[in-house]
Amino acid sequence: MKKLNFMLVLLLATTCACTDNLSEDVALSNEQPISRSMNTTLTAEEAQQQFAKILSKAVYNHVELRNFLKSKALKQFDNDYDVFYPLVKDEQVDNLGTFREVLLNYIPEVDLSNIEATLPLLNIYVPDLSLFVDVTPENWNTTDQDVPVAIKNQDEPNTLMYLNGEFVDKMPGDEIPDFHFLYIKNNERVRKSRSRSVNGMNGYEFISEVFDGTHPKPQVVASRTIQSRSTSPAYDIDWVPASKIDPVVISAWETMKNDPSLQRDNIYYGMTPTKTEGTLNRAIDEYIYRFQIDPAAYYSIADQKGTGDKKDDPIIKDETISNKVSELSDDEVIRRLWTDGKFEFHFQVFTGTTNIKELTASEYIFNLEPKDLFNITITKWHRHHTAFRHTKHYYKIDPNNLGRKWVYPHDLGYDNRLPKWDISTQSLERFFYIYEHDEDEKYETTQSKVTTFTHNFKSNVEGGIGKDEWNVKVGLGYDSTKSTQTSSTLKIETTKGSDQLGTLTFYFYDSIIIEKDTNKGYRPKNVSNGTVTMTIMPMTETFSRVN
Repeated sequence: MKKLNFMLVLLLATTCACTDNLSEDVALSNEQPISRSMNTTLTAEEAQQQFAKILSKAVYNHVELRNFLKSKALKQFDNDYDVFYPLVKDEQVDNLGTFREVLLNYIPEVDLSNIEATLPLLNIYVPDLSLFVDVTPENWNTTDQDVPVAIKNQDEPNTLMYLNGEFVDKMPGDEIPDFHFLYIKNNERVRKSRSRSVNGMNGYEFISEVFDGTHPKPQVVASRTIQSRSTSPAYDIDWVPASKIDPVVISAWETMKNDPSLQRDNIYYGMTPTKTEGTLNRAIDEYIYRFQIDPAAYYSIADQKGTGDKKDDPIIKDETISNKVSELSDDEVIRRLWTDGKFEFHFQVFTGTTNIKELTASEYIFNLEPKDLFNITITKWHRHHTAFRHTKHYYKIDPNNLGRKWVYPHDLGYDNRLPKWDISTQSLERFFYIYEHDEDEKYETTQSKVTTFTHNFKSNVEGGIGKDEWNVKVGLGYDSTKSTQTSSTLKIETTKGSDQLGTLTFYFYDSIIIEKDTNKGYRPKNVSNGTVTMTIMPMTETFSRVN
């Protein structure tokens, strides 16, 4: 069994707290008999030593007992991986009989009773050493019979280990095993109770309710001293502060509260519930305001491992990095744990146009680093400083723990302005086809879509406004009896190796803002296909230049 140099005494003092009232009188001889006279008074340390011997024999010989102890430890009845002997001694161990009956195969009844009387808080701890090595109760392979049983040596700063009833090792206090073992101690989370019916605890009670793990509780990941930190600030990412939204959009939200679907009528045509005609405001444009990619898509988009002049996708390295003494910054961890490269997203935008059946795309390309695309959780732990070595910090990124994050293209310096949306000649729908580009042979594909055109417009002559004015929209919304639907074809150009992320459809009469909160700001409407979620939003050129 291999050892790793570390502070075992410190570990067991903090996570497996032992009682301090043990006698200094300890016998270490392998020849010491397990059986003692019933009239002999045992010290607490002698009782622990005898129990460790018989338990090591029983555990060595019975996989059923190993399974039993693992199962009980994982229940964490006291919110730690403890197996409290007084509570489980009379429980069945498969077809072997009760736990106590299994032990009686290795010790006379009178001697086991003497141990029980000496150690009323007798506890078997299954250590979790995940802070240092890959040893946890969860990954204990119970088919392995070489499971030592350990006790603390009160004479010296070390730990005594027994295997199959024999003393096999004295482990110094500055070492920690990288194998599974059992640790005998007194349980310091429970005490004797005056009542024998408290929570079914058979005469025991928890010292504090914080130790009571007998009630159902939400599933959580017990990280102990392992820490995780996110690279993005923790806030409600779906809400947007008022300062980041054009005042014309906020005004439309207030004006059209009774029917939020009419917000674009107000923004583009200046229409209100009482003003039902207007001309197109040419100073307004629609923008790809933000988008996010489902973190689960990482496994499909991080797939290009090119050679030569091909561009690789950034990929999380399946490894742990470390740094001595000082901690690494988030950027440095990401740089070392992600391979070089950027994700290249293509957004092809299609808008139906009167009398045109085949629609061609306006394309927008966003080259994004991983930290721009995902909220990256960095798991960190450290090896403590000792007299023999410096502190060492460890870092790892698990792709399963990537979090969603909004990408705001304008904030990254991209021109995210969409073509004019003039519904006097264009469809009420806008289609976005999205893919993550990988170098490969180009090809074309098509999709069939239904486009809707509204006809509640009158010309400048009919409106009597003058020949230089644009068409006048008449009436809020659109009249289905004065609209037509046409089958159109989207002509999509991509490559065979690209990761196709699907299509999104936006409507002119979608709400822009759907909710306001005094503290959070405004919640825009998003459209999602499960993989890509996106928000589009109109704004004036003036606002787009300064924000």
